Amino acid sequence: MVCCDCLFYKPEIFEAARKLKNLIREQDFDDFLRRISGNYEWEVGKLFGMDKTQEGKNIPKYFESFKQMPEFLNILDNIIKLQCKKTCQESGGCSIGGAIHQCDLLKCMKSKSYEGCWECSEFEIAVS
Repeated sequence: MVCCDCLFYKPEIFEAARKLKNLIREQDFDDFLRRISGNYEWEVGKLFGMDKTQEGKNIPKYFESFKQMPEFLNILDNIIKLQCKKTCQESGGCSIGGAIHQCDLLKCMKSKSYEGCWECSEFEIAVS
């Protein structure tokens, strides 16, 4: 077990989710997409400078999924909340979602006074 390899400790995904959410909100992109997703008639094509022959029936389908923008932002919030701010060893257990708990691996390491599983003679590297 190497805490820095834990997906919940690695910052990249959480920073990307935070940055994407902030950009969407700062630019009011969520509000724009929410509003346009509810407007399926000619208004959507008109907004983009299309006449009725150019618009066809395809324009509304591109914006249909944006009705779910609030749920998407909620998912980003929940991804951000999953991030562990400290390693298991620093916090005394896994802090995923803000609650500290000890997995079997951490309990085993502590019982043997090891820093990581690699110190144990029972440790095997899985090769795939």
